[in-house]
Amino acid sequence: MNLDFKKSPITIIACILMIITIGFWKIDLLLPIIFILLINGFKIKNFDFQFSILDIGFLCVLASEIISYIFSTYQFNSLPELTNFYVIFILYLMYKILFNNAKYYNLLISIIFSFGLVLLIITIVYFFNFKQKFNLQGFYELNDFKVFYQPFNNPNNIWVSLILVLIPFGTIFLNIQKDIRFKILGLLNFAFLVLCILASFSRGAYLSLIFFILIVNIFSFKLFSIKRLIKLNSFCLIIMVLMALPMFKSVLTTVSVNKTLSQKRSTEGRLDRWSSNLHNGLSDKPFFGWGQKNYVLAHSKNPFLKEDLKFSTLSNNTYLQTFLEKGLVGIIAYMILLTSIIIITFKRLRANCLDRLKKTHLILIFSGLMAFFVRELTFSSFLNNNSVYFLAFHLVFLLIPYDVNLKKIKLTKRSINGIIILLLCGNLVFSYGSLQRVFINKNNNESINSFNKNNKLGSLNSINQALKFSPENITLNKHRALILAKNSFEIEISSETNGFISFIKSNKDTLNILKENLDNIIGISPFDDEIYHNKAWVHFALNEKDSAKLFFDKAIKLNPYNSTYYLSKLLYNLKNDDLRNLKDYLCKVIRYSPEILESFFYAEFSKKYPTLVFEARREAVRGLRETITKENNIILKARLARLILDENPKEALILLNEVIEKIPNLNRPWLYRGLIYFKKGDTLQAYNNYKKSLFINSKDYLGRKYLSEYFHSMNNEKKYILNLDFAMYGFKNITSDNVIKNADLSSLRPIHNSYIPFKLLEYKKPFIDIVNSSRIVEEYYLNN
Repeated sequence: MNLDFKKSPITIIACILMIITIGFWKIDLLLPIIFILLINGFKIKNFDFQFSILDIGFLCVLASEIISYIFSTYQFNSLPELTNFYVIFILYLMYKILFNNAKYYNLLISIIFSFGLVLLIITIVYFFNFKQKFNLQGFYELNDFKVFYQPFNNPNNIWVSLILVLIPFGTIFLNIQKDIRFKILGLLNFAFLVLCILASFSRGAYLSLIFFILIVNIFSFKLFSIKRLIKLNSFCLIIMVLMALPMFKSVLTTVSVNKTLSQKRSTEGRLDRWSSNLHNGLSDKPFFGWGQKNYVLAHSKNPFLKEDLKFSTLSNNTYLQTFLEKGLVGIIAYMILLTSIIIITFKRLRANCLDRLKKTHLILIFSGLMAFFVRELTFSSFLNNNSVYFLAFHLVFLLIPYDVNLKKIKLTKRSINGIIILLLCGNLVFSYGSLQRVFINKNNNESINSFNKNNKLGSLNSINQALKFSPENITLNKHRALILAKNSFEIEISSETNGFISFIKSNKDTLNILKENLDNIIGISPFDDEIYHNKAWVHFALNEKDSAKLFFDKAIKLNPYNSTYYLSKLLYNLKNDDLRNLKDYLCKVIRYSPEILESFFYAEFSKKYPTLVFEARREAVRGLRETITKENNIILKARLARLILDENPKEALILLNEVIEKIPNLNRPWLYRGLIYFKKGDTLQAYNNYKKSLFINSKDYLGRKYLSEYFHSMNNEKKYILNLDFAMYGFKNITSDNVIKNADLSSLRPIHNSYIPFKLLEYKKPFIDIVNSSRIVEEYYLNN
């Protein structure tokens, strides 16, 4: 292998550039480059391999990843992460050879610095555009809207973790420069890093930045004079203050830690997830875990304990997620890697063989890693984002020149070739797995597109093609069940129907196939509440009453705050002439989803059972008032406001004002406040509130419906039709409660309405008369 920088600088630069650029985007796309590098390795005749402390750490993690995959509950999810670590491991070996020449080490730092600088500049531009956009709407406390700040479509908390990983690369680059121009560039980069971290308004990120500076100070105490450390810290403080000026109020709010209601709710959610994760890990699979990327499967077992908290696909703690997914084996392996990092750092800092510059670099690397480890206590980005995972390991790679060698191993050409052949076999296996995934993803997308166009046969063919490669795939089997159910199994509800609900297009043979399909999914994913709900409906349609009741109850037990499940149980009882608990079920439906007051179901049910509806609604209001008195829960106040909006608009307005003041990033309170003003005749206030609601969530079809009614009242026919058209489109594409969870189950695109029967969701959501509205829109466009 030619490692002479003078003979092949362009090749080396191009290779590292490709690795950083492609790996940052998607690690498994590096497999072809890895293949070429391994083939090139056959040119090596003999090689003296220095077995080191860092090798032990990486080998332990590699072993744990393999074990985790072998014992994985759902290997479809686990294979990509095993593939990613295989690539990381090969890159580690490559850098270990490459860094024998210090120029390659500096080259890697310079490339990542340059790459990071570009990302920082784009991030800053994006942030100020984001800030301006929200300021123009009258929103100045950006802390309340950080959930909408998503550079490169990455969640804010993920992106700031990536920025934190870049700190050591930038500071080392600054430290090695002698040219004043590059030093200025390094200083600008540091200022940009601080600005991007402050702009995240993330408490965990702020803590990590402070922790980085603190560790650098502690370890630099013996290297630099107190006077110089004071100067450096003063410089950092000045930079932080200057970068905070454009958003000073929001930064102060973040620093206050638990000042806003959003911060308090975030803390409650984290504590709830941590408790649930620890319990699941200890009780279910403590040794080997659920398998890589199977956090969603594991977390589905224990629902949230409070009705105002939503299911999250993120653990918000890398260490608990590692324990849950990889068990004690994974935790121990990563702890060994962490221990090797600590041993290398302390051993080299105490040694006299390193000059002050090298020790400074080592301190910056170690401080960056420790700051990142602190960050992962409050948000899990390492295991959930390709870019963070890739760059975090590159930060570990910077320790290679400082590694402590344990034993020299002389590798002959035969042994080298054997190792390369073994690694090539792994490369081929992982490449085949990645290509399979591309094929599965393609067919799944084609299936969903055909499904949305009502092409059932084409959709079924595409999903069956995908299932040939992954027959145990949860998402694909879910989609197959939904495709089979479409146009084969449906319901109709009406106040004029005996029993209120009737089955239409109920094909017994298809239902039996559906039942078998859903049984297979439960075998793989035993805590999927949605599958139990859908299975209950299939048994319900087959008149298997006891089984249907059992599965409805199971779904409710797994997700006790899902209003759709209570609605299904209510309809089941009605169909079976069981009038017990109807009021209780309806009360829960109304309480958990107040928007149902505008649904087709509610309108029809009110006609047939007016007394029952009145009592259930009154009970829901009373229950919310009692809970609010005890907890002063702002989310429940928003629900109460909607429930009393028609009867008591004055109190509803007071409640909505309080909700908007404390949590202004929710769109529905703005929308309902606009509705109150609209009914009072204050059209200007109504329009302003509607606009803000749609600014926060432009996809909310109910907001479009309200706005269309506003423009209709103002005789603005063009905007009336435009918004009515948007509202119809949104109603046709309403999403079920588990859509985000389903997307994360296999990292495949989900079908937006994953409930069986399909019309159930349409009946439950705020109603839009599609037939009449379509006629109005068509007539307008024909006449204009």
